[in-house]
Amino acid sequence: MGYSGMATAFLAVASEARGQVISTDLDPDALFNLPASQVDLDGDGVIDFRFYDTFTSAGSSANHGCEVNVPIGNGVIASPAPTQISPSVLVYGSAISSGNSAFTTAGPNPISLTLGWHLSSWLYGNWYNPTTGFIGVHFVAGDGETHYGWIQLAVAIEEHSYVLAYGYESMPNEQIAAGATGATVGLTTAPQPILDFVIAPNPISDRATISLPNVPADGWSIQVLDPLGRVVITKTTIHAEKLDVDLQSLAPGTYFVRLDDGVNTAFRKVVKR
Repeated sequence: MGYSGMATAFLAVASEARGQVISTDLDPDALFNLPASQVDLDGDGVIDFRFYDTFTSAGSSANHGCEVNVPIGNGVIASPAPTQISPSVLVYGSAISSGNSAFTTAGPNPISLTLGWHLSSWLYGNWYNPTTGFIGVHFVAGDGETHYGWIQLAVAIEEHSYVLAYGYESMPNEQIAAGATGATVGLTTAPQPILDFVIAPNPISDRATISLPNVPADGWSIQVLDPLGRVVITKTTIHAEKLDVDLQSLAPGTYFVRLDDGVNTAFRKVVKR
């Protein structure tokens, strides 16, 4: 489900030339429950939507879920699902506008909506199967106006889930189609993250080297998380540009390396063979 290439922001003219569609393609895809899953559609420094994976276990029972948190004044197109309202799974090209009566909007308090949930033998929500699609949203942008947009998700509640891309119409109150980027008229490479690190090799056999060219003054730390989000390896107070990590004890599968300098956080997805 990954996208190749660097994270980019596309500035595009909408087909009706009434505004600009601004979209961002994330690479690596943003793993829910990490800072990258906090989506700021218009880059004004205010988080517009937050996405979470949840996991609990009791004895032989394991419960998995995926949720979206909607701040005050923002909304998501949603529809009935067993036991609750759940964000609708939109296909590419679906219309997202003020004329859609299915918006669920946060009132005086933020709200959380379940994308999908597997509780014991019960499945809930509109995203409970492995699903890739779009959610339709409206949000209050940095100009104080309501804008319409889309967020592309890949949800697999038995594993982890991802934000793949997102976009919005820069003209207030204008309709947008799910997945729309319009005709590209400019391409801006997003600035490299402060914690821009590399893991090699990837896929990994037994050992890997993590390289961080710009070492923070206070050092950095890493955590390796398994597919359920559990921390399996931790290394702290690192001041070197490179760190060798022994992964021999880990079973084959997908893992996530999280790097933290006390202020910023970044992650990479790795495969253990």
